[in-house]
Amino acid sequence: MIFALVLTVAMSWGLIRFGVPVLAEQVANVVPADTEIKLGEQVLKAMDHDYGYFKPSTLSAQQQQALSTGLQQFCARQPQPQCPAYRLEFRHGGVVGANAMALPGGIIVLTDELVALSKHNNDQVIAVLAHELGHVAKRHSLRHTLQATFSGLVIVALTGDFDTLASGLPAILLQMQYSRAMETEADTYALNSLQHACVPTQSFVDILQALQRQADEKTKNQSKASMVAELLSSHPDTAARVRAFKQGLPAHCVH
Repeated sequence: MIFALVLTVAMSWGLIRFGVPVLAEQVANVVPADTEIKLGEQVLKAMDHDYGYFKPSTLSAQQQQALSTGLQQFCARQPQPQCPAYRLEFRHGGVVGANAMALPGGIIVLTDELVALSKHNNDQVIAVLAHELGHVAKRHSLRHTLQATFSGLVIVALTGDFDTLASGLPAILLQMQYSRAMETEADTYALNSLQHACVPTQSFVDILQALQRQADEKTKNQSKASMVAELLSSHPDTAARVRAFKQGLPAHCVH
């Protein structure tokens, strides 16, 4: 009985760890763009209406236009190929709070709370959007969705029960690891694109540290099990993330 349980967990771990990411990436690469866009629109609709996560943005039309134009100009300063196709959506974050996220199909949602947290510093907002463009370029949202779906199918096929702790916990932890790897990829994309556009990379440091301070304030009365929190976090440690961004402008930006 114990041997069978150990074997099941090992098989699940191996298939999810090595097989699922490769399969998800291969499938994502052949999904038509219009299909992915429709999926993204359905996800946004659900977040807007079915779950009520978002409300209409309270940013003025002028503020929204300034940020949209700033992102367009940022992309125009990139080498070929320039930014991937995207659609910027403004929302009041509600329970989501200060955030930006890339949905399938290149839909990027930017919340009012993130703009407020930046104190309307456009460079900081653009830095966050550059990170989200990294997710779009790598089709992370679609791949993440496929990985979660395939992982669930693997577990059900091997155990018949996704809810058991022995099979469910490894799947959850591995899925978090996928997210951490994708976040690192998106950070690298952001760093390179900020340097190309001559946007101070310190802007990314400043907004991430502001987000971290806000998160710390919300959780200061909660458990101090930081090692567990870091293990389960979908983002790498903030201090590790910002290290590469603490540098001056590239030589070609200094006149």
